[in-house]
Amino acid sequence: MSTRTLFRALKAPVGNVYAKLVLVVLADISNEKDQCWPSHQYIADLAECSIRAVQLHLKRLETDGHITIQKRFDTAGKSTSNLYTIHPIDRVQDMHPMGGRVQELQGEGAGAAHNTPIDTPIFINREKWAEWVDHLKAKRKTPPATTIAKQQKFLADYDKPAQGRIIDQSILHNWQGLFPLKETRNEPTRRGQSRGRESIEVIYVD
Repeated sequence: MSTRTLFRALKAPVGNVYAKLVLVVLADISNEKDQCWPSHQYIADLAECSIRAVQLHLKRLETDGHITIQKRFDTAGKSTSNLYTIHPIDRVQDMHPMGGRVQELQGEGAGAAHNTPIDTPIFINREKWAEWVDHLKAKRKTPPATTIAKQQKFLADYDKPAQGRIIDQSILHNWQGLFPLKETRNEPTRRGQSRGRESIEVIYVD
């Protein structure tokens, strides 16, 4: 494992929590040349998702410049697992200069600026998420990618109407984080389950 590569992957502005997880898995098993060659099944097992999801997110990571995928073949000409090369953040920024990114300003410590991509997964209420993003931007509190991932993971347990009410609540109270709804102790989730307020982690903006 290359600790440097893993740290870089954790900081990379991927914009999607599941694609980020796949990138972290690749980084965790990469060598000192930032390369690895796991099977789709192996990645799926570590990421705890389907092979189809792995394939989709690998393609996304390649399109966005985070990785390069190179096909490999054995001596008989039969295809084997792909070779994945993980690229530094500055290369990704060069490839997509107009895209979202994390900008680290040297010498400014905690005052470093963060311009983070705020992608919207299909399971998120897009209209309300856009309102939430605008709310944070108006407060000049655009969160880093890690916080975005946590907030979207929190919302994923709820159906889209409930997500909208959660976001409306935070905007109404001028909050910087997402909280369980106050009006009920148990809110229906995306899976038709119930989840008590006491068990839900509060997600703050860093």
